[in-house]
Amino acid sequence: MGKNILLFGGAFDPPHIGHLSTALSALEYIESDELWFIPCYSDAFGQKNLSDAHRRLDMVNLMLKDCPISKLYVCEREIEMANQAGTYAIVKDLMRVYPSCDFRYLIGSDQASRIREWRNSRDLLKTIPFVVVNRIGVAAPFSYSWCNYTPHTYIETVNHNIASTGIKLDFAANRDRYREVRHPNLTISVNKYIIEHNLY
Repeated sequence: MGKNILLFGGAFDPPHIGHLSTALSALEYIESDELWFIPCYSDAFGQKNLSDAHRRLDMVNLMLKDCPISKLYVCEREIEMANQAGTYAIVKDLMRVYPSCDFRYLIGSDQASRIREWRNSRDLLKTIPFVVVNRIGVAAPFSYSWCNYTPHTYIETVNHNIASTGIKLDFAANRDRYREVRHPNLTISVNKYIIEHNLY
């Protein structure tokens, strides 16, 4: 019998405790055997200058080693296939590789409001059920009312409002500080990795 898998894609540049919070919030509400973090190969909207994909993959692995929580894993498939065709392509690929698994796709409400901008969004929404977790500070506009209808799920829970962009700015302004004291929104190993590789 196949597993129920939640897919959690993103840039994870860097991965932070907010990502862990989102994952755990979803697992609390959705019956799943596993949750897979899927670092993207490139920015879905072509707007961000992301860190090297393998560095971001390293950081996700380090975050999960620092927080060895049952059911949380890393899927390297998108980076291995150098996917630049968007979420629809990786979802179809995973369904082909793991035909017995039942997949759902996890996103925050900030991304849910932009889903129509995603490549092949119409086909994507028909292909896989989405689980949308509310984020603090993100209003609930009609633009993502779609996730209140079957087969999708909207989880209205108090969640984080931590952003990778803010962490990058913190390191740009206070790098020496984080050599001595871990950034509050990062795990120890991710903080160390950023310092050692002079990221951000």
